[in-house]
Amino acid sequence: MIWNYTHSEELYHHGIKGMKWGVRRYQNKDGTLTAAGRKRAAKSSYKLAKKEAGNKWGDKETKIDDKDYRARKEYYKGRTSRIQYEESKAKSVKSKAANYQNWQNERAEAKRDYKLAIGKDEAKVNKKYEKAKQRNANRAQREWDSYVEKLVSEKPKMASSLAEMGTIKYSELTKAHEKVQRGLELQKTRSEVRISSLEAQNSKNSNRISDLERENERLRRELESKNESW
Repeated sequence: MIWNYTHSEELYHHGIKGMKWGVRRYQNKDGTLTAAGRKRAAKSSYKLAKKEAGNKWGDKETKIDDKDYRARKEYYKGRTSRIQYEESKAKSVKSKAANYQNWQNERAEAKRDYKLAIGKDEAKVNKKYEKAKQRNANRAQREWDSYVEKLVSEKPKMASSLAEMGTIKYSELTKAHEKVQRGLELQKTRSEVRISSLEAQNSKNSNRISDLERENERLRRELESKNESW
């Protein structure tokens, strides 16, 4: 079907599906929001809060990276010592972990406010919010512990120096030492088991070779005896 619009000054409006004249979807006549309107406003606020939290986290992350880059540049130019560079690096790792934790907490808080605004059960929403905060704190702590463990494993003297300077707590250093030691012992045990397995396999192969040699010798003698009889 082809439509011919002959009157260019006329305005055609067909509305949307489900629309009723005089009935507003998101707002009452007195200006208050309907249930759908409150849900829509809460969702918009939630999206805005997430975006703002992401922007703030990104800005702080960029500042931390810039500071780390400047510290590395100063070290390579010989203007700072190795211990100063490692101290700056440790502070950068800790700042990044804390910054990420704050970002995730703000996202969780925005989600909690959104759930409460649309009428979800307050007790359940707050319980999930507290779990999210604890999960974010654990993740940040794992990142820091992982850095300390790697430092203890690869540069134990540097780790001790940073502990003396107060950058790393002695409790964290002791915990990392114990974990690294357990890892080395586990690796040693696995290596011993592997060596025992290889030795057993080697002994089994040696016995098999001996059996094949004896069988070969027996066949050779049988062949010689048959040749003599012929």
